[in-house]
Amino acid sequence: MPTLRELLPALQSRDVSQPAITCYDRTGGATHGERIELSGRVLLTWASKAGNALQDEWSLEPGSTVGLALPAHWRAGYWALATWWAGATLVTGAEALEADLLVTDDPTLAAEAPGDAVLVTLAGLARSHPGPVPAGVMDEARELATYGDRFDALDSPGPGAVAWRRSDGTRLYDDPLRADDRRTCLVVGEEAVRHTADLEDALDRMVRGWSGDGSLVLVRTGAPGSGGPGDPGVAGDGLAGVAGIDGIDGIDGIVEAERAELVRGPA
Repeated sequence: MPTLRELLPALQSRDVSQPAITCYDRTGGATHGERIELSGRVLLTWASKAGNALQDEWSLEPGSTVGLALPAHWRAGYWALATWWAGATLVTGAEALEADLLVTDDPTLAAEAPGDAVLVTLAGLARSHPGPVPAGVMDEARELATYGDRFDALDSPGPGAVAWRRSDGTRLYDDPLRADDRRTCLVVGEEAVRHTADLEDALDRMVRGWSGDGSLVLVRTGAPGSGGPGDPGVAGDGLAGVAGIDGIDGIDGIVEAERAELVRGPA
């Protein structure tokens, strides 16, 4: 069975012209109505840029920690991939706020981070953050594109190294993964208090698909939130917010249009 240590080679060896992740935004916020699709090649380019930033800007390496305080989103996918590519430890849940580097879309969390921080703008075509960026914090939309499209890690994690510290435990780089060759569809945001669980569920599905020959269709519903630990968000209207956009009516329409299989909860 594949492992997180083998995730990058598995993704690089497949047909990278095919979709790796497709994200529908039906949150009712500023990015409502977006449909963003990343091929394997484009995903690897984003991850390379993020990996170069992790290594060159912050000197992160095996043993370093990268916290994700983001909603379930395609941008969370390439930051997770970059973290594992660099051999560092991804942290989700409450402990993410104490990581060596915090990646978040919440300016307040970025400003209060005890270590370094990246402020992410979720909008697909953003070229800078729309509001003030705290001093010393990277404006991802403005700066990440300046990093190289190819990444070579300077070191690799040793035996027993932790790849992912989650809200429900840890995963090692050498723990087996269940690869998935399907194109699956995961709906997140239906419950107002599930930001961390949604993020971890989405990353689980991404990893499974990228370890095999599959891909994820991620449908974000409800109201936008920071995805930060403890952020209750605002209760949304569930699947009702999905109807009537791009000629696609509801989740069934998305599943049919994307030729995907609807899945629920953890992988």
